[in-house]
Amino acid sequence: MDRFAFEDFHSLVEPHQKLVSLDLFTHGASEPKDFSGLTRAEWKEMLLAFLTHLGHDRFSMMAYSLGGKVVLETVNLFPDRVKSLLLFSPDGFKKNRFYEFLSLSSLGRWTYRGVIRKPHVFLNFADRLTKYKMLPVRLNKFVHHHVGDKTRRELVYDVYRVYRHFIPDLSALQRGIEQHKISITFIFGEYDRVIHHSLAQRFMDRLEDDSLAELHLLNKGHVILEPNSALYIQENNLWFNPHDASKKPRES
Repeated sequence: MDRFAFEDFHSLVEPHQKLVSLDLFTHGASEPKDFSGLTRAEWKEMLLAFLTHLGHDRFSMMAYSLGGKVVLETVNLFPDRVKSLLLFSPDGFKKNRFYEFLSLSSLGRWTYRGVIRKPHVFLNFADRLTKYKMLPVRLNKFVHHHVGDKTRRELVYDVYRVYRHFIPDLSALQRGIEQHKISITFIFGEYDRVIHHSLAQRFMDRLEDDSLAELHLLNKGHVILEPNSALYIQENNLWFNPHDASKKPRES
């Protein structure tokens, strides 16, 4: 996710707000990061320096897909500073053993380097799984999109190496959200086969205060950051406004 991912949302920013969009490492114009992996301590130090530069103590966050994992780790680092979250199909609510294998183990990294060199072997395997109905067609298309292009498959590999130590503690996340009354708005594509909305619902079910989170489903797949999504946010008054304590979470 690069800093232009939320370009369509700038019109929602209110006069008293400031929207700061960041490039994830290996995205956009970010400087190269040591692929041994960004640690939580390094990320905390960077954020503290950035917040000092901005002159803000508290903030809200918005993220999409992999950026969700970064946001969840940030909440665990600074639960007392976070006001609210707007998360689009966020990663981080389920441990993905496959990605952990690829990014955390030497064998996994060696395996993915083989995929980078000879992607057709992996893609043929994915096609065979789809043929026997073991892999959904939409997910197979997603795999072909990211693995079929050399630049994209290298980017996927680099991203997961950089953020391989970011494995959010969901129990700590729940405690921080409830203790500091952090409101969360989840926006998912109803037909998303990459990150399913049931993961958000499962986390919401853990919260004792169910007024803190709500889930909205759009008629989309995993690609969800589009102009009509920004319009939906505006029409439903979801732009970083504290949830009404009397309102129950709802699906749309």
